[in-house]
Amino acid sequence: MNYQQLAEEFVLTVKSMNKSSFMMDLNRYSKGEMLVLNYLFKHQEESTVPSDLRNYTKTSSARIAAILGSLDAQGYITREIDRRDRRKILVSLTEQGRSVACAYHNAMLNRLASVFEHMGQAESQAFIERLKDFVEAGKIINSQQEDQSQEIERER
Repeated sequence: MNYQQLAEEFVLTVKSMNKSSFMMDLNRYSKGEMLVLNYLFKHQEESTVPSDLRNYTKTSSARIAAILGSLDAQGYITREIDRRDRRKILVSLTEQGRSVACAYHNAMLNRLASVFEHMGQAESQAFIERLKDFVEAGKIINSQQEDQSQEIERER
């Protein structure tokens, strides 16, 4: 089996996916403002501080500050000083933010469910298992490459 050819086919498939409106919406759901809204929606019962969002999104503090500023301007979140620790800012959804996050979340789930229904149960389950395998293999390979890079740096 030629893994280079498979890699090329994968890259071409991913590139073509990025041009579909469905994938663009899915991508939008997993980045930036929508990712933060979704996090806040799923963690409504918890106190959330900007560093929680930074860690979850794996972005910079400046990027989180910009996202929060935009969400605040749109009326989707509130920010207030923690009464127990005045150094902390607590972030929470407004009713409007909760409504937007819930609507977008449900719309994405419905669209994905429609795709899986079109594929059929067996194919959908197989796809998800293969995707999990792919992601896990990527983590293993990435970890090995990071270990090799660190070893090379130590040898210098």
